[in-house]
Amino acid sequence: MSPTASWLFTFICLHSAAMCQSGQNGIGRSAEVFAEAFADCANWVPATTLQRLRQAAAEDEQRPEGSTSYRIDKEWNSFRKAERLVRKWGLKWNIKTSYYEYNQDVIIPYFSPRDIVRYLLQTHPELLFGGATTMQQRKQTLTEFWAAFKGFHSSHEVYTTHGDYLDGVVPLLWHGDDGRGVRKGTTTLCTIETPFGLDAFNPQCEDLQTCCKQAGVSNRILQQQNVNLKRHSFLTKFLLFAVPKKYTKCDSLLQGLCAIISRELRALFYEGVVVQGRLWFGACVGCKGDLAWYQKLAELSRCFNKVVCKDNEEMCHECKAGSAARPFEDISSSPSWGSTIFAERPWTQPPTTGLLQVPCDRAAPERILRRDIFHNTKVGCFQDFIASSMLLVADFGYFNDGNANARDKILERTTGLLLQQYIPELVLLFRGCRGDEYFPSFLMFACEGNEDMVGRVARLSRRVHQTRVCERILLLYQTKAYALSKKFKKELSRKRPRPSD
Repeated sequence: MSPTASWLFTFICLHSAAMCQSGQNGIGRSAEVFAEAFADCANWVPATTLQRLRQAAAEDEQRPEGSTSYRIDKEWNSFRKAERLVRKWGLKWNIKTSYYEYNQDVIIPYFSPRDIVRYLLQTHPELLFGGATTMQQRKQTLTEFWAAFKGFHSSHEVYTTHGDYLDGVVPLLWHGDDGRGVRKGTTTLCTIETPFGLDAFNPQCEDLQTCCKQAGVSNRILQQQNVNLKRHSFLTKFLLFAVPKKYTKCDSLLQGLCAIISRELRALFYEGVVVQGRLWFGACVGCKGDLAWYQKLAELSRCFNKVVCKDNEEMCHECKAGSAARPFEDISSSPSWGSTIFAERPWTQPPTTGLLQVPCDRAAPERILRRDIFHNTKVGCFQDFIASSMLLVADFGYFNDGNANARDKILERTTGLLLQQYIPELVLLFRGCRGDEYFPSFLMFACEGNEDMVGRVARLSRRVHQTRVCERILLLYQTKAYALSKKFKKELSRKRPRPSD
């Protein structure tokens, strides 16, 4: 056992014993501590350590007051026993698990979008509506969102199908990506999410957007909506499935899973789910991911990889840029490719992933492939255009001092000017990060919510047995999400509602 694991085990055991001695719920609290450790520590703590915690939690009721002795269960399959206890104590989300039977030997478990939405509406509706705790707040949140979204995409099918019932339609985003799995292989996963940040109804969060006020929006509900980039990614992104590389080698397995998700999203849009006597629908407002994922999902024949294959070939799934008549380098105010945006479909035949079944835009179904702000900025214009501009400014000689004018020295000087202005505020902001004398790495900013979700799930896939990797990832996700959602609900109960205008 690693020193970190030993320290964690000792801390949790003493904490559980203290809970028993203080007269609080013995097995209940100890079981919760065990379950969260089970979900958290699967990355770096052996299952035998978790077995010790399980034994400690089970003995809480029988242990004499003041006793802190623990018996170690040395059965070989500790993970299975830990899983059994988590299920027995009900310390995980109970989303119905469905199964995709690719063939007799390959059966992939997954969560249906309908089952996820139904479960969250029944047990944790605040996670779907930005922390809204009342029905009135939820209906207002949906109404204001769809009113604002209409200015961006007025041809979305939600306005023709549910135009008079928009306060009962939950907006959903479908994300997919690949993470690094076992032996440097890939683990493909899909998630759904809502666009609402969980701090929308937090009275301590007063970051109301001034741009909304400048645009003439007076409704406070709309002004306080923010993006879902804060909080733990397990609370804002909901896992559909995770498939390691050994399964993605199977022909059309990923397409089959995506086709099921597409059908479920269609059923959620037209049929909905009934929760506590109220009918709720779900509408997919877009897909998220990098261009490589878009090529898989939509099976694009006109996509970004055409740039390096051949000259004079169209390479954009939104327009026909790339040909000799319409070069993609044209960035003028009236580019030659501007008139071709959404004029022609970017595939030669309908995708086998069933993407066209997801209701979005009948005239331009490719609009469901949204421009992911993370990939367009950080790994897009910031990585290429801004970096090139910095080198161009350095070549102009504005930061030469007559001594060392190598390119790396010039970049150090330009960065130093920035630090002189902002480092006092940053030190205060990160006070307590590994001590005041250590300045945090810039890598702290090199992550985005969906990328964090991909990384967490990919790490889980590397630490569980590969024969049941898909099933165990779903179990660990539900266990951790249960603990996080319980803490978030307690936090909401301690807060006063925001004053209304």
